Amino acid sequence: MMNNLFRLALAALFLSSCQPEKTTDPTPSNCNEPVATFQYKYNGTLIQMIGSLSKNAREGSLIRKEQTTKNGASNPYDNSNGDPVSNTKYIYSILATKNYFYSDDGEPILEIELRTATFTAPRTYSMQNGDIKFISTYYPQQAGIISNLPFTLTITKVQNGYADGNFSGSLRTSGGQTVQITEGSFSNVKILE
Repeated sequence: MMNNLFRLALAALFLSSCQPEKTTDPTPSNCNEPVATFQYKYNGTLIQMIGSLSKNAREGSLIRKEQTTKNGASNPYDNSNGDPVSNTKYIYSILATKNYFYSDDGEPILEIELRTATFTAPRTYSMQNGDIKFISTYYPQQAGIISNLPFTLTITKVQNGYADGNFSGSLRTSGGQTVQITEGSFSNVKILE
């Protein structure tokens, strides 16, 4: 009985020491993360996600550093280029999903791949400059980037492993319809490197 009381007291002490701090500072402590938010309008329909995919695969967002895996292409950030042995070629993917909405391939409802080996702020990426490699949505319908359509993403802040930014632009569905992505923004999105 005494052993159980001791364990309960230790658990209570640990849990109380890891309660989120009452502060407006988004800097995480060793026990908590800031709340990640991610939203955009898809042809006027607001889509919002709260949380980090690193903690909850059901809903949230994250930014993941990804190594490219094959040799041979001239563009150093294409998926068909890179050497897994020397770990020299990377891209960053911004991923977001909501309520288990995934594509048939298990992709999140929104993915934006940036051609960059470093993730810093402030920095603007655009389809016109070739800084954005890939964009795709899978909900409310599938659409992707077409090279002659404008799309811009700006990283406004990177601090303590988290990023803020905004984005907007045009995508095209497989049926040829143009889709407008407006008012895209994210804050406190965790960067996994």
